[in-house]
Amino acid sequence: MANTDFSVLLKAELDRAGIDTDLKKVQEIVKKYHLELTPDLQTASLKNQFKSVCKEMANDFNKAFNANVSGNDVFKVYENKARQLQQTLEKANKIQLSFANGDYNAKVESTIAKTQQWRDENGDARISTEQLRTALVNLGTAYNNLNADGGDTIANQKALKQAESELSAEIKRVTNEVTKMNAEYAKSSKVESLHQKLTEFYDKNSATHKKWGTELKQMMDATASGAKVTNSELLRMELRYKQIGNEARQTGKLGLSFFDSIKEQAKKFTQWVSVASVVTKGVQTLREMKDAVVEVNSAMIELRKVSNASDDEIKNYFDEAAESAKRFGSSVSDMINATADWSRLGYNLPDSKQLAEVATLYKNVGDGIDIDSANQSLISTLQGFQLEAKDAMSIIDQFNEVANNFPIDSAGIGEALQRSAASLYAANTDLSKSIALITGTNAVVQDPSSVGNMWKTVSMRIRGTKQELEAAGEDVDGMVESTSKLRDIIKGLTGFDIMADEAGTQFKDVYDIVVGIGKEWKNLSDIEQAGLLEALAGKRQGNALSAALNNISMIENAYDTATNSAGSALKEQQEYEKGKHICLYV
Repeated sequence: MANTDFSVLLKAELDRAGIDTDLKKVQEIVKKYHLELTPDLQTASLKNQFKSVCKEMANDFNKAFNANVSGNDVFKVYENKARQLQQTLEKANKIQLSFANGDYNAKVESTIAKTQQWRDENGDARISTEQLRTALVNLGTAYNNLNADGGDTIANQKALKQAESELSAEIKRVTNEVTKMNAEYAKSSKVESLHQKLTEFYDKNSATHKKWGTELKQMMDATASGAKVTNSELLRMELRYKQIGNEARQTGKLGLSFFDSIKEQAKKFTQWVSVASVVTKGVQTLREMKDAVVEVNSAMIELRKVSNASDDEIKNYFDEAAESAKRFGSSVSDMINATADWSRLGYNLPDSKQLAEVATLYKNVGDGIDIDSANQSLISTLQGFQLEAKDAMSIIDQFNEVANNFPIDSAGIGEALQRSAASLYAANTDLSKSIALITGTNAVVQDPSSVGNMWKTVSMRIRGTKQELEAAGEDVDGMVESTSKLRDIIKGLTGFDIMADEAGTQFKDVYDIVVGIGKEWKNLSDIEQAGLLEALAGKRQGNALSAALNNISMIENAYDTATNSAGSALKEQQEYEKGKHICLYV
């Protein structure tokens, strides 16, 4: 420790005692004793040595300033400074170990990697990382200086600590910029997905061109490869795309125009002008019929194996399956196989038939979802919320109606619930409220899988189920395991009580908690928000929860939509079938 540093500390201590001191005189007295402070004052002999010197130094202070300072007063200053030096040494040792292990290099490279998706039209980075790399180089220089021969000094320890602080600040700056860009701009995969949907819709539905063609082309141009689209703009275009689709169905404008239909028929006609081709087509049709019979027979055999129904019930079911297949635009074998899949899960034949129909309906209105995914999402939702087969149609109604009005498709809702249904239900949250939470979050995050994982984590953290989180491989850092402590933290920051009763025996559901906190969210400081996010979601899921808390209005609107969705899926199925049959008359 430099004598000047110690002199300043002593002057401050003396001034605090009401003694008007002269720093130059204080420095002269300190210099007289030629003491070099060590952080280790634990040994009795060393401590006694310093106490003896401090007593002599106190006498000099008393003479110079007409004061009444004891040796113990001076020693306390030594002791306090030694404690500071010890902390600096420990911090420096920790930084050295992390640097040697490559931790800081890894953090910097990981942070830079997150910026790569954000480039301008020339391919140049939108987020500068030059200062970040410079800060890493400076930390390396400070590390080398400290580890050089004779370099292990207090000054170099302080320099290393300062360099580490500057690097951490740069990592935080770049991370915040990435977070800001992520919140503002949509992921390229989502933009490309919308572009593909728009293109396919435009190509397959020329009857819509007269009324909506210009608007569709504008949206296709705006979402072309490499385009940067804000989340709000992507949301607007997705909603408009769905509105055009719904309006087109209702007005009978889906499908090809009359002249395009004629062109398509002409193309088909030219393919079958020869006798040979006609014969070939006939043979092919007979083979397809044979294959269909074999498929149906195999499906019935499989259903008989997995179902507890009687032979008569199985026979009667065939006619019902044929009728269902006709009604939902599916093959008979697919309908029977779907029924068998539900029977394997322990459902009786009537329930299995009903669930197979609902799953098929989900596939038809679910924006390209396949039957296996439809089954899986429906199973997860039914079992996660402990619902019965009779509730299945309500599930699909809610999926469909919310998907028609918000920036998420029904497949995405199902995917998110596969990961979160059981945890949300365990936290007293019903299906409609869960769908609303997922929808409001996905509007910003645009990744149903990660949204589902986030709500699973939040639900577990609210319930204090640390073991479940660890078993699921989720982050437990910053988790508040005490129910009463978590209650006090949230109530102290927001005024909102997460418990449903005064005794604190029952949590409110996750929806009510999030909406309650969200009402006060923007009134919290950055530090308060960060602490609350870590307590509820952990470090990895904090950004997604922040998106939800900043989007409470959409969450509430989505909940209203979900609770008023009865009949939505069947209505859309009917419009879809109507559109298929009227194409040639448009």
